Amino acid sequence: MNQIQMSHQSEHSINAIKSKSIQSSVVSEHIPTSEASIKKMRIPRSKRYISAIRAAAPAKESDSQMRDSVVNENLSNELIGILGPCAIEGCVIHTIDNMGRIIEHFRDESAIPDSLREGYTMYCSYSGCIAVEVYTHTFCIINTDGSAKLIGR
Repeated sequence: MNQIQMSHQSEHSINAIKSKSIQSSVVSEHIPTSEASIKKMRIPRSKRYISAIRAAAPAKESDSQMRDSVVNENLSNELIGILGPCAIEGCVIHTIDNMGRIIEHFRDESAIPDSLREGYTMYCSYSGCIAVEVYTHTFCIINTDGSAKLIGR
């Protein structure tokens, strides 16, 4: 995919995100140990969320639409970070926080903090994985179809 196609795809994803009108529930400080919290984490992610992750790949920093998409996805705030693809030359992955901001771009695995490194290993080993949400006690593998697989830490 060339830069113009990537840019057009990003624009399309951002416009889709703009039309979403769900209120954020990123408010609690507890670790997701209840059955209800775990069940909520298993809910498939929206197509807009998946599109936003894809659209962020070539981005050097997040924009308001990306932030809105992540916040509106109702991720818990026990989230340490979302690992997603990075199309910037020389970078292997980038992290996104629970407010949808791109935090950091990583050029190699050794630069990834310990708190996220195991998530990166999972990101690399799961076919069809678009992102890994790294939580305090759980990894959530997000597939390109939006389905979520939980793996305990």
